[in-house]
Amino acid sequence: MRAVWPDVFVTDDSIGQCIKEIRRAIGDEASSQVQTLPKRGYMLAVQVLRDEPAGELSVAPSLPDKPSIAVLPFQNMSGDPDQEYFADGTVEEITTALSRIRWLFVIARNSAFTYKGPAIDIRQVGRELGVRYVLEGSVRKSGNRVRVTAQLINAISGTHIWADRYDHELDDIFAVQDAIATAIVGILDPELTGAEQLRVMRKPPDKRDAWETFQRGLWHFHKYTAADNKIAQTLYREVIGIDPGFAPGHYGLVNALLWEVWLYGARTAPEIQPECVRESRIAVALDDRDAVARALHGVVMLGEGEWDIGLAEARVAYSLNPNNGFVAAAVGKTAGFAGLQDEGIEYLRRAMRLSPRDPLTWGWLWWMAVFQFYARDFAGALATLTRVAGMRAGFPYLYMFTAASLAFLDRHDEARAMFDRLRAEVPAWRRWVEDRPAWLRPEDYELRLEGMRRAAGTSFDTD
Repeated sequence: MRAVWPDVFVTDDSIGQCIKEIRRAIGDEASSQVQTLPKRGYMLAVQVLRDEPAGELSVAPSLPDKPSIAVLPFQNMSGDPDQEYFADGTVEEITTALSRIRWLFVIARNSAFTYKGPAIDIRQVGRELGVRYVLEGSVRKSGNRVRVTAQLINAISGTHIWADRYDHELDDIFAVQDAIATAIVGILDPELTGAEQLRVMRKPPDKRDAWETFQRGLWHFHKYTAADNKIAQTLYREVIGIDPGFAPGHYGLVNALLWEVWLYGARTAPEIQPECVRESRIAVALDDRDAVARALHGVVMLGEGEWDIGLAEARVAYSLNPNNGFVAAAVGKTAGFAGLQDEGIEYLRRAMRLSPRDPLTWGWLWWMAVFQFYARDFAGALATLTRVAGMRAGFPYLYMFTAASLAFLDRHDEARAMFDRLRAEVPAWRRWVEDRPAWLRPEDYELRLEGMRRAAGTSFDTD
């Protein structure tokens, strides 16, 4: 620091900020090219080969630590050269949308478009571009209708992972391109995550890096059991130990801690909140353009009772990546608990459109039912709760809000039966009913409590 900043007051944070900007400038979000060496400093870690004939240096592309993908030019199957612009524009929209996923390494459009023309072996593309996955597709136009097909391929093995097609009327070309890109990226996000988890699970634990350990934690998290959630927390802490500068390790831990409270009831919100606040702030400080980090920070601020701050953070996250279902759901959750139930429900529906096969769908439906309840749409809430019951039976809050909705609809016998089921199947039912977390507005809490009293047919305070 004396050599670089003489006579200037700086701290170690100044160096960290410079390294962060360097990584951002060269697209090294995974910190694989500029590596952190604990207690030593930083190292430029790239493979450099000498091109003997020209005597020049060239960097050989190698697989980055995080998932990597190239979107190849889509084939124009229409037989009309004038339709090339539509195919190219669609690919550009998809590439731009994928680039907003911070955990994904996306090859730039100019490099990918060097493969425009004759078909080429996908495995060769993977080797030459240094990517694990390739998205290819085609465009066919007939009259005023267009059909776009897309398929995701493992560029290492050449095997297909996913394929689908999309049909649209060409009333507004830009709107069609945007809709197709949104649909494809919404599917690719969870598909790529699933493919990565399968790959990581086959690797020995001592051979996994930070990203791979994070993916293993995510795999356990999505098992949705209290035991697996504990394992996920342990793995996320390992990630932080491997690479403290890897933001997903910090916000992955936050997510698992939040679920330990509201889904499993293993601990209370006050017990985990300080750690959630600390880790979410670290994640945002490490990468303030990571949409998931910002979204979870918004949820954590909601847990502090800071509804306006939480909603603002979630909205920033959505502006960073509007094609991520988890991020859209975070906006929905923060808006709904902040008293903007209609906005919350709209964003939750958007999340389900973006990721129609997401493992969190049941949770998004659950929040939708809660906001319908707080908006006093008890019939709508009951209908949504019925859908949740088919996905997540035994969830204590499911019994509570179903009983309260039935009570407000004057279906007293059914409400009492559901209340009795809650008491029989949930030993700590009283804590679930009476607990008022910081994110719950007083008026919403009172409405929930009144519904439960009506369901019980008496004051359960002395029951």
